[in-house]
Amino acid sequence: MNFLSPIIDKVSKGERDLVNCLVLGGGGREHALCDALAHAASCGRLFALPGSQAIAETTGARCPAFEDKIEGRRVLDFCQRNDIGLVVVGPEQPIAEGVADLLRQHDIPTLAPGAKASRIETSKAWAKDLFAQANISTPKAQITDSHKEAQIILARWTQFPVVVKADGLAQGKGVVVATTRRQAEEAVEHAMVEKRFGKAGTTLLFEEHLEGQELSYFSLCDGCEDNVRFFGAARDYKRAQDDDKGKNTGGMGAFALAPPMGEQGSLEERAVRDSIVLPLLRRLAKSAEPYRGILFLGLMATRSGVHVLEANARLGDPEAQTLLPLLEGDLVETFLAAAKGQRLRQDAQHRGSRRTFDFTESVHSVTVVAAAKGYPAKPQTGSAIKKLDAIEASPDLSLFHAGTVLQGAEEQNKGEKAFFRARGGRVFSVNARGGSFPEARRLAYETLKTIDWTEGFYRKDIACDAHTSAFLKTCDSILKFS
Repeated sequence: MNFLSPIIDKVSKGERDLVNCLVLGGGGREHALCDALAHAASCGRLFALPGSQAIAETTGARCPAFEDKIEGRRVLDFCQRNDIGLVVVGPEQPIAEGVADLLRQHDIPTLAPGAKASRIETSKAWAKDLFAQANISTPKAQITDSHKEAQIILARWTQFPVVVKADGLAQGKGVVVATTRRQAEEAVEHAMVEKRFGKAGTTLLFEEHLEGQELSYFSLCDGCEDNVRFFGAARDYKRAQDDDKGKNTGGMGAFALAPPMGEQGSLEERAVRDSIVLPLLRRLAKSAEPYRGILFLGLMATRSGVHVLEANARLGDPEAQTLLPLLEGDLVETFLAAAKGQRLRQDAQHRGSRRTFDFTESVHSVTVVAAAKGYPAKPQTGSAIKKLDAIEASPDLSLFHAGTVLQGAEEQNKGEKAFFRARGGRVFSVNARGGSFPEARRLAYETLKTIDWTEGFYRKDIACDAHTSAFLKTCDSILKFS
C-alpha cells in the first residue's frame, strides 16, 4: 500500500467528501481497524471509543476520555456532536446490547448487525436451531440449562473428546474440548456451579468432536439476502501454549493468505457461499432481521464435507490483525455501503471503483500475540515494554496494541524515551507480511526477539509448516485458491 496515496486523494477530494469515522472498542482488533480506516482516501476525522493511547499515537485517531463500557446513549450523543458518518463496532458486547439498532434509528450508518441478528453469536443454542432450519451441516449437540441433566448427559456420553460450550458470550473462553469424562465434568462445574461465565454459562451445549481442518471464514454483508462479499479466510490459535496445550484464550495468533481474485472478484468456492452463507443470511432475515456487517463462520473441513462449528457477529481477534493488512482500497466507502444497506459490488476488477476493495498480491500474513505471564488466569500487569521502534519503521510489519498504557512523562527517567506498560492479558501482537509463510513467520519471530519485555510470552508454533500446509490444502479444496 502506498501510504501517501490516501493523503493525496484526500486533498483532491476536499473536506466535504470525507466521512468522519468512529471505531467502537480499544483492543488489538480495533487498533487494526483504525489503522485500515486511517489510510482510506474517504476517511475524515477518525475517532475511537474508548480507544487507547497506542491507537491515538499510531493512527492519529482521537480517543477522548471515555470509560471502557460502551453505552449506547453516550455513543449516540458523541456521534451527533462530532458529525460521525460511519460507525464500525469491534467487540461483540455492544452489538449484543443493540448499539447498531440505536444508531440506525437516528440515521447513523453502522457496520454491525442488530441485536436480533447478533443472537447467532450470543446464543449458540439459537444458532444451532438456525443452522438446522437453513439445512446447514453442523456437529450434533445436546443442550441443557439444568445442572442435573448435564450430569446425566455426560454419564451417557460415549465418544470422547466432547466439546462443552457455554451458550452465551464468554470472551472466547467458553469452549472446552474435553478428552476425558472428568475434564467434561469439570467444565460443567466451572460454568454451572462456579458461574465463571456468569449468565453465559447457565445453558450448555455438549457437541460431538469433529476431526479435520478448521478455517475462519469472513463475509461482508449489506443486508441483501442474495448478496455477500468474501472478506478473507484465516487460521487462528486458541490455546495458550504450543501444540495446542494449555487453557483456552481469546486468541494467541493467526495466519492468512491474500488469495488470487477470480474474474468476478469472488474467490469463495460457490458451494460454500451457496450452501452455507446465503441460506444462513436468508434464514436470519426471516427469523431475526437482515444482516449488515461482518459475518464470521468457523468452518471445519472433514472427509464428509464442510461443517459450521460456530458463527460470530463481528471480525475476529486476532484474525482482524491478520486480514486487514492484506486489504487495499477505500474501506470507508466499502464499509459505508454495507452499513447503509446498499448492494456491495461483486466484482473487484477495477481498482478504485466505488464501494469495493481488493487483496494485495501474493502476500502471506502472520500474526503472533504476546501476552502477559499468567494469562489467561491471572495476567501480571505493570511491566515495561521497550524497543518497539523497529516495528514502526518497517513496511512489512505492524504492531497492534491490545492491553497497554503509555508510561507517564512524570514517571520517566530524565532523557528516556516514552514506553508502554502492560495492562491486560493479551498485550500486543506483531503482524508480518512476506512472499511466503516461512518468510512472514521468520520476520514476525525475529521482530519479537528484538522487543524488550521479560514479563511476556508467546506461542512459538504460529504458522509452522505443518499448519500452513494443512491450511493451504483446505483452502484449495474449499475455496479454490489455486
